Amino acid sequence: MEQKKIELNFTPRTIKELEDKAKRSFAEVLQDFSMKSVILFVEKGCRVSEEAAEKKVEEYMSSGGNLLELYNQIMTQLTERGFLGDPKEMEKAKKEALNQ
Repeated sequence: MEQKKIELNFTPRTIKELEDKAKRSFAEVLQDFSMKSVILFVEKGCRVSEEAAEKKVEEYMSSGGNLLELYNQIMTQLTERGFLGDPKEMEKAKKEALNQ
């Protein structure tokens, strides 16, 4: 099976909605490398319900993707949209998230 890529489109509004739903700051959600936070990013990045986001993640993983690859896609999209700094900062944030 060919691995799918989940198309994400983050905007200031979707980041605010993410913070509102998580009841935590964007920075705190970034540091939480968990299925819950990945699903939340997919939900807001795709502008779908939580259930639809869960299904997208399940389909992604069923097609050969894994959680870390999806997390990397999310971080890349956030960087490209200007919500994260340069790639070195992104690597540092990923390492910190993985070491929790």
